[in-house]
Amino acid sequence: MGVGVMMTGLKEVQKMLKDEEKRMLKLRKQAVIDASNLLIGDIQKSMIATEKSPIGFLRGGKKKKHYPSLPKHPPAEMDSNLIRSVRYVILEDSKDRVVAEVGSFNVPYAATMEYGYAPAGIDPRPWLGPAIDRNREQIFNKFRSVMRFGEYIK
Repeated sequence: MGVGVMMTGLKEVQKMLKDEEKRMLKLRKQAVIDASNLLIGDIQKSMIATEKSPIGFLRGGKKKKHYPSLPKHPPAEMDSNLIRSVRYVILEDSKDRVVAEVGSFNVPYAATMEYGYAPAGIDPRPWLGPAIDRNREQIFNKFRSVMRFGEYIK
């Protein structure tokens, strides 16, 4: 005596799996985009609210004084180039992974602000690293929700 098991509707199951894969890939990409935007928003807020030096200086013949941020604080806005330049770029979007880079891609002094430049006496005014640290858990939670539950929780 034996028991036979027969499965029908294999094409339907394959289609459902393919549809689920597409859905998961979209959710994964959305989590990466939202994490990137979270960092950008935090960076911009930190630059606007940074603690400034009481000593200002005139720059490039301008009439308005610039008050730089204190060392180890995010850079203070001078001409808004840095704050406007912070964005994300999707470097890879494949079945295996989604890779985004957040940063400033067209302001030459962005790295100098983040890390400082000792030969010129410029102290670090980090803006990217601290934003990552402040938002690390929230970013991981975005990714965990997709991996654990197959749904994205904002």
